Amino acid sequence: MPAVIRRRMAVLAGLILLVGCANAGDAMLTGQFEGSGRQCRGVLLVQARIIAWHTPFASCARTAYEVLDQPAVGGATRRVFLLKPGSACAFAVISLERDAEHPEYWNATGYRSRQDYDDGSDDTLRCNLTRKEIASASPR
Repeated sequence: MPAVIRRRMAVLAGLILLVGCANAGDAMLTGQFEGSGRQCRGVLLVQARIIAWHTPFASCARTAYEVLDQPAVGGATRRVFLLKPGSACAFAVISLERDAEHPEYWNATGYRSRQDYDDGSDDTLRCNLTRKEIASASPR
């Protein structure tokens, strides 16, 4: 096999691996996350294009988002979601980050505005959540 073809095949294999890592990170940061306690009892739902968060103190109906910030490909344990303006949500920005010291927990923070997020405001809803594993139905 000529060297040019081998190089092209190696580049293609690298791209496939890169896409696989990106998809693994996406899968880790989507799903259903559950909170407990007086302030955080409820569910944060993150899907490919939709996010929703319901707690006793704030409600965020299903709304579209764009990714505002995320780590480098392959190390995706944090993502910041900028919610669609005018959505039925108490927050403009929601961040979701895996707790490095306790990997079974995720930290979700809701910011009232993009400015609050940019300024690192303390006026937030901050909750520790666990990611609920949803078992897929097996064929019988």
